[in-house]
Amino acid sequence: MHIRGWQVTGAMTAAVLAAGVALAVTANAGDATGGTPNASLTLGKPATSKQRSCKTAESPAKAVDGSVAGTSTKWCSADGATKTLDIDLGTGVPLAKVVVRHAGAGGEAARMNTRAFTIGLSTDGRAWTTAATVTGNTASVTEHAVSATARWIRLSTTDPIARIYEVEAHGSASAAPSPSPSASSVPPSPSVPSSAPASPPAPPSSQPAPPPATGGPLAKTSGFFVDPNSEPAKWALANRNDPRAARITAEIASRPIAKWFGEWFTDIGASVDKYVDAASAAGKLPVLVAYTLPGRDACSGHSGGGQKTPAEYKKWISAFAAAIGDRPAVVIVEPDALGDAECMTAEQIAVRNELLNFATGELSAKAPQVWAYLDAGNVGWGEPTEMAARLHDAGVRNVRGFALNVSNFHPTDKTVQHAEKINAQLRLKGYTAGFVIDTSRNGNGHAGSWCNPPRRKLGSAPQAGTTGEDYRLWVKTPGISDGPCGTAPGVPSGTYSPDLAIGLIDGS
Repeated sequence: MHIRGWQVTGAMTAAVLAAGVALAVTANAGDATGGTPNASLTLGKPATSKQRSCKTAESPAKAVDGSVAGTSTKWCSADGATKTLDIDLGTGVPLAKVVVRHAGAGGEAARMNTRAFTIGLSTDGRAWTTAATVTGNTASVTEHAVSATARWIRLSTTDPIARIYEVEAHGSASAAPSPSPSASSVPPSPSVPSSAPASPPAPPSSQPAPPPATGGPLAKTSGFFVDPNSEPAKWALANRNDPRAARITAEIASRPIAKWFGEWFTDIGASVDKYVDAASAAGKLPVLVAYTLPGRDACSGHSGGGQKTPAEYKKWISAFAAAIGDRPAVVIVEPDALGDAECMTAEQIAVRNELLNFATGELSAKAPQVWAYLDAGNVGWGEPTEMAARLHDAGVRNVRGFALNVSNFHPTDKTVQHAEKINAQLRLKGYTAGFVIDTSRNGNGHAGSWCNPPRRKLGSAPQAGTTGEDYRLWVKTPGISDGPCGTAPGVPSGTYSPDLAIGLIDGS
């Protein structure tokens, strides 16, 4: 057999592969600076790194984009002693060769080529087998013969700066998984202001349904992140002698709860980075809520506020998305944003749609490992046909999908049915969307009121969905008041109340 100008006998290859050791062949520094050859099994597959990229444009996805033309098509990281690039092929594939294109292949100086690196293979993303170990490399392209079935490929390097232009995997073409990109890897569609003429509906088969949640960001971690600084956790710590503290800790503070971000953070980029970094260090998946649209909560006014101008909002959401970067996360985008349309003018709706299109586009471009969900009200707030139209106008195609029941009480089964009706309407536009459900307070269902109603109860704990939803999440923090109403007439919106928390624990 021939590998890039090297002749390797069949006996040599068989001996190496029988020993379970990958054959590493180093090409000359000037070799092959063109694009990726056909049949690379990594092309367009989800690629992640626990380390931050040197620049937003140098994300892990660049190492599987099929291009080495120009310095903006590389994965670059200078974060951490060891940098790792993980690529998910989507299913187990018989592999024959892994090709790595280093700095020189992309037009940089050959002295910047990755010198020390390993290639690992895994069937489950947890247990890894070393397929190749390279030290002292000077070549711009290296090829590594392997003989294994694997779903995951990991490139690790201890170089001060990782510069990888492309990682290719080759094997049996018939064994390659069918293309099924995640929502986060689909390029964002153009923003569609609400005033623009509606496009004719595409055929129902023009865009595939979202992939199952098992392939999403939760699969890249060991579970949802539990924030040690959540409001219930802080209250329990500060009131450890209160008899309610132990129960709140056990039933609420120990659960994964979404972190809400708004204008109350003075440096949104640093705050989001710190939170996501804590989750990443623990190997967990953070859930964040972006909640700072101008004119927020137009209908009830209890949670009014947000950024003062559209320009300020765009700056804020850009920093929010960039701070997440290439790390996996779930983001709920602007609760109330689409339900509030009934309380807004046509002009206000047009501005809001423009901002939501911008927000979803920024998350798609700057946080490619995020599954983001536009808030879509609840069973009692947003008729399916109308809500599907609002989601479409707001750019739901840019992200994974939509969120339902945020801060509300409707039962999960009815919420799933509502989501299916929304997706039936989206299907007429040529696509469907994934969805998540806030189950934080729906254990006793809905009682006709949304503001601190009595006898509500904690719902099912955060977990992967089992009835069509991507995830069941605790988006609302149990114990945070909806406003000075219902069972907490003196507790302002956003304020933590241990009495409300205990009421939800007991269902009283």
